[in-house]
Amino acid sequence: MEVHRLHGHFGPFRDLFERGRRVAVGDEQVGRRVHDPPPGRPGAGDVARSRAWYQRVLGFEVAIEFVEDGEVRGVALRREGCSQLALRHDPARAQALSGFDALALLVPSRAEVETWKAALDEAGEPHGGVVTGHQGGKVLVGLHDPDGIEIRLYAN
Repeated sequence: MEVHRLHGHFGPFRDLFERGRRVAVGDEQVGRRVHDPPPGRPGAGDVARSRAWYQRVLGFEVAIEFVEDGEVRGVALRREGCSQLALRHDPARAQALSGFDALALLVPSRAEVETWKAALDEAGEPHGGVVTGHQGGKVLVGLHDPDGIEIRLYAN
C-alpha cells in the first residue's frame, strides 16, 4: 500500500504521520515506492546522515520512519510553518542531483531569510549568501545537504 504525499493527503497512514509512528513495509514492497517523493527531494545517499543534518541545520523533526526488512529506508520530516519533506534511500538519484538546486523552502518573510543566514553563519554552516529572487524577494542560496543537493530558503 502506498502513502500518498500529494497535497497533504497521506491516505490510510495519515494518523501515523500525526503520531510520528513507524510503518513496517512487507517484502512485496521492497524496491517499490512507499510514498510519493516531495517535489525536488527524491533521494538520499544515507538516510540517517541526511536526517541528522535536516534536524540539526534546518530544525526538522521526524514525523515517520519507513521501515523495510527491519531497516529504516526513508523518513518523513516536518517543521512548523514548512511543508513536510520526505527522504528516501536512493544513492544513485542523490548523486545525480548533487550540485543541483532541487529544493526550495518558502519562509514567512524576507526578514526570516536574513535570520536564517545569521543562524547558519553562527553555526558555521557554509552557504552562498542572500540574493534577490526572480520576483524581487530574498533567496538564501548555496546551502548543501550531505548529498550535495542545494537547498534554497526564500521569501517573495
